[in-house]
Amino acid sequence: MNNEFVVAKLITGEMFMAHLIESNDEFIEVMDPVQIKIVHTYNESGESVERSAFTPFNHFSEDPNYAFRKIDLVYIQRLKKNFIPHYLQIVKTMSSEPEYNIETEPNLDSFFIIPEESSTH
Repeated sequence: MNNEFVVAKLITGEMFMAHLIESNDEFIEVMDPVQIKIVHTYNESGESVERSAFTPFNHFSEDPNYAFRKIDLVYIQRLKKNFIPHYLQIVKTMSSEPEYNIETEPNLDSFFIIPEESSTH
């Protein structure tokens, strides 16, 4: 497995960092992409500052590998070496989500019931 970590931006504006698995003329394949979201906020002095937030690239997939077409990338660069341990910790934290246990969790059917509108005619 390749031991290179990258940061990339898609033409849709999404930024992510990931473990690069493979790259050829048309595609890149990455593992455990973490989406980077830039959040604008204010500090205690009222100055505008940017903060980074990190989320899984796709909350609904169990597969850790993703392939992207290179023509859909604005850029792809090596991740700074001093940030690799932080990336690995983020991936470890995100992958340790508790699994859903159907025996102990509430019945999900109740979440999808749409109450009937009462008629006052």
